[in-house]
Amino acid sequence: MAVALLVGGATKLAAAEQAVQDRLAWLRRPAAWQLRWTRPIVASPPAVAAGLVAWLDDAAVHGVRAEDGLPAWRRVPPQDTLLFPRSTVSRLGAGRPVQLGLSTVTTCGHLVYAVIEAGGLGPLVVCLDCSDTAEGRLLWSTPPPTGCVGFDGPPAADHEVCAIVTRGAGDRGPLELVVHDARDGVVIWRRPLATGMARDGVDHARGRRQATLVDGQIVIADHAGSIWAFDRSGRSAWRYEYDLPARGVKRPSGDAVSGDVGWLLPVEPVVAAPHGLVIAAQDRGGVLALDAAAGPPRLRWEVAVGERLRIVGVADGRVVLERGADAGQATLVSHDAADGRVVASGTAGPLAVGLAVMAGGVILQPIADNGAKQPRLAIAAIDAATLQRCGPPCQISSAVAGDMAAGAASSPAVSLTVSPAAVFVAGVDQLFSLGPPAP
Repeated sequence: MAVALLVGGATKLAAAEQAVQDRLAWLRRPAAWQLRWTRPIVASPPAVAAGLVAWLDDAAVHGVRAEDGLPAWRRVPPQDTLLFPRSTVSRLGAGRPVQLGLSTVTTCGHLVYAVIEAGGLGPLVVCLDCSDTAEGRLLWSTPPPTGCVGFDGPPAADHEVCAIVTRGAGDRGPLELVVHDARDGVVIWRRPLATGMARDGVDHARGRRQATLVDGQIVIADHAGSIWAFDRSGRSAWRYEYDLPARGVKRPSGDAVSGDVGWLLPVEPVVAAPHGLVIAAQDRGGVLALDAAAGPPRLRWEVAVGERLRIVGVADGRVVLERGADAGQATLVSHDAADGRVVASGTAGPLAVGLAVMAGGVILQPIADNGAKQPRLAIAAIDAATLQRCGPPCQISSAVAGDMAAGAASSPAVSLTVSPAAVFVAGVDQLFSLGPPAP
């Protein structure tokens, strides 16, 4: 998921970015990374919260300690990674594979938010306290509110609110933005959006819509012609409507509504940038940047309308996009956040086996290294300013990574999550941790 932090003033923003880059300077030397631990488990893209690495399967929330990969809490067997729900029914459904990039948890400090199908009880959004004293205690859980049949993506949350998109009945069921109190899950307010079906008759982001909490507002792209913003009290701040390209959006082969595609890419939420907001609208293709600082939002720039792109991240006043990720042939392009002009381009390698992530001014890309007889997993580090490699990639032993690098053309086999002390690598049957050499 692409994330940026809005800080008042360009000087403060630059200072905050520099502080993060200093803490993550070790990312620029991937060849020196060392394996910390590994676990043979089914893992969706993980998230880090309160010293834990947490992830979802199709029925439960799991987690292990970030430092050593052992079970999160005391008095459990070494193979037990289940955090919630800890019931016989949930265990029967736990451990089945999920589609990478589509099932994610959201974290804020020691809180973990997720949408799960809990043992046949239907969809629930849950909030867990994963502090050392609480040990994964359930703070609250709630089904979709009255009139909604399900959730249409992961939550966006902090210590005050938990915002999530819900869906009404039927293929053209209306979407709603529902905001819960983060303390107890009570619905504070809910606002209708529109149908998820775009004007071309396709739901381009079904099950993958996520709001963004930025600058005192909750912003959501419906990927059906509109971008909405509300203040935290539920009052409408603005709505921006855009036109669809005349020839539609270039799509991967298969049916994106049913999920029968090679790489069904995650849908990034709206991203905050130094000069406004950046959106990769799935029904429109390309990326557009809005200036919503004062009054109604206006279009600042747009690129590659009709083409499927990903927003990797924002750093040093630049927006980095990933092209061709749905085919495993990723190219990175950097645009000036003020005017959209191209300032750099590059590629991590001949074959990407997962989506690029950005942290500390560095882009990490899992690739298949074809130098050996059999494709081997490697992690390339790329400077976010120049889009040039920082040095040799981190080569992962096949004894650790298994066949993660195989079959990359048909599915994103690997996902990466970065913390200040480690890079966590998740595949369909493996989770492991890489970090800098010990001092």
